[in-house]
Amino acid sequence: MEAKADPPQSRSRGRRRAWVAVGLALGAGAAPVVGFAVDRYATGDRVARHVELLGRDVSRLTPAELDEALQALEVELQGRAVEVRVGAARLTLSGEELAPSLDVAQTRARVLMAAREGRLYQQVGAWLRGFFRPHVVSAQVSLRGPSLRSKLREWQSQPLEGHVQDGAVVVQGGQLRAVWPADGWELDEDAALPQLARALGSELRPRVELPRVERRAALTRAEVERAVGVARTLLGGAVRLLGPEGTEPLELSAETLSHALDTRVEGSELKVGFSPERLEQAVEAARPRFEQPAQDASFTVEEERPRVVPGRAEQRLATRSVAEAAAAAALTPGRQAPLPLEQGAPPAFTTEAAEALGIVKLTGSFTTRHACCEPRVDNIHRAAALVHGKLLRPGETFSLNQAIGMRTAKNGFVPAPTIEEGEMVDSLGGGVSQFTTTLFNAVFRGGYDVIERQPHSYWFPRYPEGIEATLSWPKPDLVFRNDSDAGLLIWTKYSGTEITVQLYGDAGGRKVSWTRSDRKDIVMPKLEYIPNPDRDPEEEKVREGGGMGWSILVSRSVRFAGGAERSDQRWVIYKMRPRRVEVHPCKIPKGEPDYTGERCPKPPDAEER
Repeated sequence: MEAKADPPQSRSRGRRRAWVAVGLALGAGAAPVVGFAVDRYATGDRVARHVELLGRDVSRLTPAELDEALQALEVELQGRAVEVRVGAARLTLSGEELAPSLDVAQTRARVLMAAREGRLYQQVGAWLRGFFRPHVVSAQVSLRGPSLRSKLREWQSQPLEGHVQDGAVVVQGGQLRAVWPADGWELDEDAALPQLARALGSELRPRVELPRVERRAALTRAEVERAVGVARTLLGGAVRLLGPEGTEPLELSAETLSHALDTRVEGSELKVGFSPERLEQAVEAARPRFEQPAQDASFTVEEERPRVVPGRAEQRLATRSVAEAAAAAALTPGRQAPLPLEQGAPPAFTTEAAEALGIVKLTGSFTTRHACCEPRVDNIHRAAALVHGKLLRPGETFSLNQAIGMRTAKNGFVPAPTIEEGEMVDSLGGGVSQFTTTLFNAVFRGGYDVIERQPHSYWFPRYPEGIEATLSWPKPDLVFRNDSDAGLLIWTKYSGTEITVQLYGDAGGRKVSWTRSDRKDIVMPKLEYIPNPDRDPEEEKVREGGGMGWSILVSRSVRFAGGAERSDQRWVIYKMRPRRVEVHPCKIPKGEPDYTGERCPKPPDAEER
């Protein structure tokens, strides 16, 4: 039978319905893609929609806002704890023990890539799924807690059901007890740490079952029995550790030793001894008796010869060494042994360094004398004490003002006469110029390089003419340099009536000579009148005897061992000191500053005549 063809109108309507169906299907499929594209464009570089990080909604955050959120999360992690299960036991690890650290860069990258990885259709699918459940991102966390492994090992030592017991000897209730070896499980520390970090970075309330491995006990029962015997000997009474001669021994009681008993497994052997940590309290109490700080080397002078006083390294008690010595003592018949003292830091100035300075002989010395028991003597002796033992290395410069400091009562100085603007007045430190002169003469005679020195304004007979020096604060000062190849030691000695400065070193064979010229430009003292209306016109009182003024040239020659020579010269000028006489005003001659023209009253017997 021949088939009939459809009419043209029917075929046209069928094609239209097919194209409509295809169009509707394409429109329904394109809508998610269009929505995804519009949303992606609107989001830009922000976090995608529907993204969570440890319970925080971080959707559509800008990179800057995300950084702030991550900083807050890092702080929050420090306070989070993890609940762990070890067998049947439930325990907790605190944030302090875990010490978590957030890898901000890695976590930031994870958040920004959430729902944006893979091909386009995969990203569209992830975008659609976000409307039904959020995209959860885990933080990249690492654990830095130094005590974390210690905490895990502490749990290993607890009597948790089924865990391995290697064997030990403990003291309970004052009695020794053996912990017998038993096979069992132990924590897998290497696997536990990353597992804890993953849980902390992905769970709001992290709970972890720590991984375990089966292991055989390291010791045998016979080994533990042997260790018990050793422990009994160690705890058989007090021990005495003998310190240096003249010190009382360090005694550790049986009770202290019992508290400090410690065992550790080494291979198949159980070592028995004392814990340094548990002995620390007893050692700490003994430290002041035995420990000494480092002592610098120094110098002394005996029979005019310098000698090095050896330095000493720091001496200290090391608790670990004390624990070992206590165990060794307990195994001896007398239960005693030497106290181990260890050398700590060396002295800053060693014996070898002192000897290398080559201070071997007297290079300069001088003595001045003074009246006994005056306030100025206290200041002379104070300055001498502050300078005594000062050491100058080759090339080093010495300032007397810097060495003795400002003259104050707090610094040990007292009021005494001194020259200020040509007048004698009391001031703190009066008299130190005599020490200055004494030191300067020792330096001058030793041939050392004088950098700064000022003579007195007036000459005092107790000082060598032209070879003397004064001192005030902050100037004038006495400054000189140790220009020898050896060290220079300043040594002072004093009594009630004299002060001596000695210099010790090695001047290298230099020879020193000096000369003084005759007095030049002599100025005789002038007479000054001091008016006093209460004084009898026929009497006068000498307040100051006065003194001449003059100048003198001082020359010094220093000849060195190699033939070189150094010369220095200085004119020293001493002022004239006027003769000052107290008189009645009528006795002041015309032309003097205080002349009044007043006529002197006649004596009573003259009126009668």
